Amino acid sequence: MESGVFARALLVSFSRITIATILAAIAGSILGVVMGISRTAEQVLSPITQPLRYLPITALLPLLILWLGIGESMKITFLFIGIVFYFIPLVRNAIRSVPEEFIDVAKGFGTSKWKIVREVYWPYALPKIFDGLIVVNGIGWTYVILAEIVNAQDGLGYLVYIAGRLQRSDEVFAILLLIGAVAIASDRLLHYIKAKYFFW
Repeated sequence: MESGVFARALLVSFSRITIATILAAIAGSILGVVMGISRTAEQVLSPITQPLRYLPITALLPLLILWLGIGESMKITFLFIGIVFYFIPLVRNAIRSVPEEFIDVAKGFGTSKWKIVREVYWPYALPKIFDGLIVVNGIGWTYVILAEIVNAQDGLGYLVYIAGRLQRSDEVFAILLLIGAVAIASDRLLHYIKAKYFFW
């Protein structure tokens, strides 16, 4: 392959994973916090979110293509779905780990429920939530090839598709090694950020 192809493909794939992870982190944090502090919300939402964790993500591809076409929005949505339903229970469990006595003390001072969420639940649970973000970052890298093979035009999945069609197994292995190396590097970076900023 010509010089710079890997770098361009990596940038495209990295952008897709980053966007999907950010969206999943926002949606998953909101739903996870709500489910963590409200048993009623969990009873309503769990029957929806839990089964989707075990649904083979590839089964959703035909539906996503039908609803969203084969462009960028489909790829990011595919990655988002692959990530968010793993992230929600991690956030919920992190919220549930907050000691009850912390909540009781805050309530004793007449603190509003929203303020308790913002100043008690969230700060205490944040390191564990960030651990969850590290986990789903790795999941995103495992799904990126599937997302990009459909209507392959760019990204690492596109390179794997082309190399496979041309029966260039050495290039397929090179791309897979590149994905593994970048995934590990991003994992190490996130662990560094957690150790530096979310160490409590």
